[in-house]
Amino acid sequence: MRKLFLSSAILFATSSFADVSLYENDYWNTRIANTFNTPTYVGSMGGVNDEVSSVEINGTECILLSKDHTFKGSWLFISEDIPSLSSVGFNDITSSYVVFDGSNGCNESSIALMYYDANGKGGKFPIVPESNNPTGLGYFNDKASSLYVPNGMSVTLFKHGGLEGSCKKFEGNNAIINLEDYGFNDKTSSFAVNYYGNCDSSSGGGGGKVIH
Repeated sequence: MRKLFLSSAILFATSSFADVSLYENDYWNTRIANTFNTPTYVGSMGGVNDEVSSVEINGTECILLSKDHTFKGSWLFISEDIPSLSSVGFNDITSSYVVFDGSNGCNESSIALMYYDANGKGGKFPIVPESNNPTGLGYFNDKASSLYVPNGMSVTLFKHGGLEGSCKKFEGNNAIINLEDYGFNDKTSSFAVNYYGNCDSSSGGGGGKVIH
């Protein structure tokens, strides 16, 4: 596994062979963040908030830039180098981002999404391939009311942080799932993609697998 460096909520590295690099100026000038492991969530840009002007991407990586912290606000998916984010209307407005393997797509339909309201409405939180969030969801904790899971992915939702407590596993079929129908509305505190652990009464008070 490649080494990861964390400072002030932003991922930095010393090598020039990062999966994704973010720059303060156009044409890849003045690097301010590197990502060496995917998937990687950065919910706050800290001291370099609203300063990203260009993006460099290696391989099949995809980056989702968000206008506000913890993935609030508008999003932009990027799968290739962009010398100036002004060209796509996203210069100096990035406050959070997530990097993931974009082999199966680099767009909203290729990732899972949790929604604040039922029927895929309201604010949303990205769940990217091969990710998990055992440390919590920030403002989205206990707020998810519906879920979208694409084909080929499963998402397991847990009642407590750290992948603890009762859980529900949802197999994707490109449909919106209302969590109230499965007794899990406003109960999600962590998640895992393609989780192979137990998800039943022995893992903390009930749950189970839901096939869609």
